[in-house]
Amino acid sequence: MKRYTTIIIFVVALVSIILFLKKNNVIVQDFKYKPIASNHKKYSQTIENGTELKLKDGKVSFNLFKEAKQEQIFYFNNNSCNVVSIQIVPATDTANIRINNIISPSKNIDGPFGRNIDYGLSENGVYEIVIGESSIKGYPFQGNYTLNVQLK
Repeated sequence: MKRYTTIIIFVVALVSIILFLKKNNVIVQDFKYKPIASNHKKYSQTIENGTELKLKDGKVSFNLFKEAKQEQIFYFNNNSCNVVSIQIVPATDTANIRINNIISPSKNIDGPFGRNIDYGLSENGVYEIVIGESSIKGYPFQGNYTLNVQLK
């Protein structure tokens, strides 16, 4: 039995660490996105994380759900506009959610930003919008929010 004591202690410690990390959302098993029903009939769509936004008349609005500590990335194509207006509207004003980055077609990364921005577009092509939380602002955000995007 003495010979197996070290192995048993190691296995118990390892299992304890894995359970702790899972409980505290440090281990993310999959990158799921949960869409919710939309109440913006005119320009709303249901999208999944990693989807290109299909802008109708240069704008779109989505009702979305975000898991705690989840980073969501959405894409839009700019052919001729100079500015994109992005607005995040959470259910509560205290929600820790923001536009973390905007990534240009040439892979230049800008940010972080707040919940609202009018951002100058210097290139044509596919831009990325990265939405997440501020790591220094408070608790991770999980819940519903609205994403509004408009090219100007």
